[in-house]
Amino acid sequence: MLDGHCHLDPSIGSCAKAMDQLYHEALESCVEGIVLLNIPGPGFGDIIGFDNEEVIEIAKDYGDYFKVFPSINPFDRNGLVKIKKYYQLGISGLKLHPRIHKYKLQNKNCVRVLRLAGEMNLPTLICMFQDYINLKLGNSPEKVAWLADQAPKTK
Repeated sequence: MLDGHCHLDPSIGSCAKAMDQLYHEALESCVEGIVLLNIPGPGFGDIIGFDNEEVIEIAKDYGDYFKVFPSINPFDRNGLVKIKKYYQLGISGLKLHPRIHKYKLQNKNCVRVLRLAGEMNLPTLICMFQDYINLKLGNSPEKVAWLADQAPKTK
């Protein structure tokens, strides 16, 4: 297994086209499956990502090839409801992006999201790319360890 992940390219056009292109390129490269980390709304710079529900639904067309980990903003007031809905739609896990959504890891909203993920047996990935944003926010491996202590059932 290679340690890598993918984000869909909105410049291709529709979500369906972006996923189909990624699927065929991956097959040509002998990739056996993809962990797809979706970032809806503004993500990197001016790039606007696809809606989580759309990605989850389209991924079903490819069987179990895509393991979708939608990005959740813990400060979205409907975040916990969305997680429950995404779970019912068949997600494989969650992704937190503190540097993109600009929040500190040590807050009650992150704890709530991680505890719910643990109750639902959803593994959760946290972007810890140490750029100036995460460093300025004070997000460090020690803060991830603190979160793990707060939500011990979460993988």
